[in-house]
Amino acid sequence: MTKELFIALLPTVVIVFFLLRFDKYKKEPLGLLVLLFIAGVVTAVPAVVLEQLYVNLFGNAYSPFQLVMQAFFGVALVEESVKFIACRLIAYRKKSYDELYDGIIYCSFVSLGFATIENILYVNQYGFTTALVRAVTAVPAHAIFGVLMGYFLSLSKFVPEKRGFYRALSLISPVFAHGVYDAILFLDLDWALLIFLPFMVLLYKRAFTLIKATNDVEPFDDADYRG
Repeated sequence: MTKELFIALLPTVVIVFFLLRFDKYKKEPLGLLVLLFIAGVVTAVPAVVLEQLYVNLFGNAYSPFQLVMQAFFGVALVEESVKFIACRLIAYRKKSYDELYDGIIYCSFVSLGFATIENILYVNQYGFTTALVRAVTAVPAHAIFGVLMGYFLSLSKFVPEKRGFYRALSLISPVFAHGVYDAILFLDLDWALLIFLPFMVLLYKRAFTLIKATNDVEPFDDADYRG
């Protein structure tokens, strides 16, 4: 294993360990987690196709407005949508999905599958320095988008009276965070780093807050939540 590949895979391993370490009530089925991770890898294929379709329809982005639009609609909406569909189809109705924290684990595993294959491709093309930078930015960011998605997906499952509202947020929230993340990078302004670093800190903080909040909630055993 090359040092580039090692660095490309290391953040995924660390984040997986962290997520599972916080699952204090009922451990999730290993087979389901593996399936979700693989699904995340597979979703990279339709994502690339749809992202190219966006470019074919609207052309390459040059102006700030075009770059922001591409960040939100040509990348963030596409990638978070395919990840959302994968998690919704595979995990949402599983009997093991009986905790608020489960949604965070499931969506994060899909996101990590997507991020891992993306990271390997980037690192293979751009090398060791890119691997180091993405280890603390892109891969954790994808996981955090999964945390946002999973949090609201769990609320949509366990708070049925607001199911539609929370289900919408389970897609809108990661799309918004992902869109802002990419827009800052796409614009490539001289002062972008002054925005990007605080934004990353904010994402990390929000993810830790949601993980802790959901982890403290006991499993739901008194009903069949299959909505």
